Amino acid sequence: MERGWSEVDIRKRRLVSGSGYPRKRDPFDAGCERLNLMEKKAIINSRGPYSVRIIGVIWLAFLLGCPAAPEPIEEETVDVTPPPPLSLLLVDTPGLAPLIARQWSARRDGQINATEISFEDLESNAYREVKENDVVIYPVEMIGEMVSRNLLLEVPKTTWNSEEFNKKELLRKSRTRFVQFGGDAWGTPLGSPQLVLMYRDDVLQQLGEEPPKTWEQFFSLVNKLKGSELKDADGNPLPVGVDIPLTDRWASVSFLAMCAADIRYRGKLSTVFENSDMQPLINRKPFVAKLSALKKAADEADLSLTPADVYRRMLEGDSAMAIGWPSMGLLDKTPPANEHVRIARLPGSADWYDFDEQVFVRRDKDDPIHVDSLGFEGRMASVAEGSGNTLTSFEFIAWLASKQISLLYLPQSASGAAFRASHLGNMARWTGEGLAPDAIDQYSDILKASDLSNTSFVFPRIPGVREYRSRLDAAIQECLSGATDPQSALDSVVQGWNGISKVQGLKKQKSWLRKSVGF
Repeated sequence: MERGWSEVDIRKRRLVSGSGYPRKRDPFDAGCERLNLMEKKAIINSRGPYSVRIIGVIWLAFLLGCPAAPEPIEEETVDVTPPPPLSLLLVDTPGLAPLIARQWSARRDGQINATEISFEDLESNAYREVKENDVVIYPVEMIGEMVSRNLLLEVPKTTWNSEEFNKKELLRKSRTRFVQFGGDAWGTPLGSPQLVLMYRDDVLQQLGEEPPKTWEQFFSLVNKLKGSELKDADGNPLPVGVDIPLTDRWASVSFLAMCAADIRYRGKLSTVFENSDMQPLINRKPFVAKLSALKKAADEADLSLTPADVYRRMLEGDSAMAIGWPSMGLLDKTPPANEHVRIARLPGSADWYDFDEQVFVRRDKDDPIHVDSLGFEGRMASVAEGSGNTLTSFEFIAWLASKQISLLYLPQSASGAAFRASHLGNMARWTGEGLAPDAIDQYSDILKASDLSNTSFVFPRIPGVREYRSRLDAAIQECLSGATDPQSALDSVVQGWNGISKVQGLKKQKSWLRKSVGF
């Protein structure tokens, strides 16, 4: 207890000041107390000639006045009302629902009714489930599909600018490219992985090679590895195989990542479609050349590999080089750390293909050769148009993407990835313990460089995006299995894509295509 204060006074002062401690004594209050004391002394000690002084003191006190004692204030109790229950729909995002519900309950005393659904089931039901929920978590590539069906509410500035969401700390592409469509933000980011090159440093050292900088060097190194018999210092054989995920849904991802540096150049926005008329470009020269090179490099086993298989095999020492990304969420269990695995940026290209002139053009000396392929995986959270509780729903999607909360659940998801600057300092949380510290630092540096790059490739996130990519998957697998040649395979993709655009409505698709690239 502080000097000069009774327990009752302290409690009263706390209530008045709104803090847990009494306010400093006001000088005016202290002056009045001194005057009261003077009055008492004057009355007690008054003797004839001092009567004038007594009267003066009394009049001075009367003129200055003293505040009355404060009325007793009863302490108010504030009821903390938990937010109303939220209904959450997760599309192609298994395993996250219980993690999110646990955090929301523990930290906000809220309740979540979560439903998981596959994209195929959602599509077959005409997206009905989105309309029946408050919040939806879904693949970032589906944003055009969702917006075109009027299923989402645009994120208000109050949410986007909230202190908890802290948009300034987001990586640049996470706050723009992934969650925006047509210039508007339709959700909050939950990360999107980036393909990288994983390799064994001991294998490349024995070959006298550096990580390939261009795809031409990559395919040359693949051929060199195939004919090598390498052993470590103890005489044990070293891996010489190269793993590329080419199963369903991933054949198109790996292939387009190889084509990205050929088809993207600053100021040139047409990539797999011509922006002006929606004409597919997928059967043009750069794509045919890359598919031909991939056919020579890929093994039959690659046709059944997923990114999870690739990362696991890399850590277990079964491959010398691989295309994929390191993520704890891809693994059922974490193998012992592999000190020889290193990470490099995917190769690029010294040339780019001019679709107008139909020729390859040498890049300028100051133009980076790397073009990262992004947005093929990853998730975002949006408030459904039919939400019955939009205020809490927007608060929820900002909370999901906040710095602290996102680190508690997203690293455990196969689709989760770093999307904040602070995440880059916690990369071991995302990669797991299978990588050596040097490799983790390399991965962090690559993500920084990619975010700063002004040129990247994102497959157009238009209605029917899954169907377009599925047609490309099938054609690539057909070609790699020997059923058809690269040119014929990609010609069939053009025919299939034109059919999809016709069903969707060619005029509408042209408009959505332009919105998907930022117009």
